[in-house]
Amino acid sequence: MHYVQPIVDFLYRHFSPGMLTVILAVLAAVTALPKVVKKLDPEKGSWWAHGAAILIFCLIAAAEMAVINHADKVSEEHFGTLLGHFQEQGKVSADNLDATNSLSSYLHQRSSVKTKIEPFTKPSLKQRALELSAAILQHLASREFFARTPVSNSQSFEHDASIWVAYDRQTVEEYKEKFEPAVRKIRDEFAAQQFTDRYLQQFTNMDAPNVTAVRLIAEGIGNLAKKLKD
Repeated sequence: MHYVQPIVDFLYRHFSPGMLTVILAVLAAVTALPKVVKKLDPEKGSWWAHGAAILIFCLIAAAEMAVINHADKVSEEHFGTLLGHFQEQGKVSADNLDATNSLSSYLHQRSSVKTKIEPFTKPSLKQRALELSAAILQHLASREFFARTPVSNSQSFEHDASIWVAYDRQTVEEYKEKFEPAVRKIRDEFAAQQFTDRYLQQFTNMDAPNVTAVRLIAEGIGNLAKKLKD
């Protein structure tokens, strides 16, 4: 049945749901005309015309049902894609808030401890990790704020999707340029202390494929930072 799908796709692109029903109704009205009825009368030797008309009606009806089913399937896929995009936005926002709060809490705690601060002292691994995690998530959140919002004059869902994909790809490229060297360095520092994160390891041993991977990297760094002693 693999040869049927291209036909359904063609019909879906050129006939919106309901159009074939209108065509079927018009043909039915035409065949109901007295002159046409006489020509299609099987008792007068036009059995082949009668059979052809029935076949055409059945094919049009089947095509209409296929177009409607395909339209429902496409709508479900589009809704799923939109829902996934908005869920990712929510996760980025939540992770960004958590990272910001964690960093703020840590810095506040450190400032309340009365210790002598030596000049040019390198910040602790925990502080640097929290700062890096927060910076990456803030960058993602700022990018997400201006992205993935369907516009009222959108040409099509496919047009929107292509824009989103390109925007995500650009976000990943910006992450690579601004943060990837620091991420790999801090990953190695954690590893030297026997701290690892599955997603941090996975997505720093390869090119991050999408924004979700970048978010998981930042999340992993933040989670490892929380395991370190103050």
